[in-house]
Amino acid sequence: SLTGCASSGANDIQLMNESDHETYVLTGLVGGIKSDDRIRVTGKKLKGASNSRQFLVEKVAKDFGVCKVQPATP
Repeated sequence: SLTGCASSGANDIQLMNESDHETYVLTGLVGGIKSDDRIRVTGKKLKGASNSRQFLVEKVAKDFGVCKVQPATP
């Protein structure tokens, strides 16, 4: 499973995983996922074209709500 904040890419939804700090392009059951939501999804990691990281979403396990914005450091 992956947990992190979802964001909109050019033509896709992406998730920055909190545990490995990698960004994954989400595929599969992504209809209910909104940009700027912190979520946990279950499924399978896939290897995409040009070594991009993809994750096949089988289920949105938990929706934590809106992501907390990190304050900018001076």
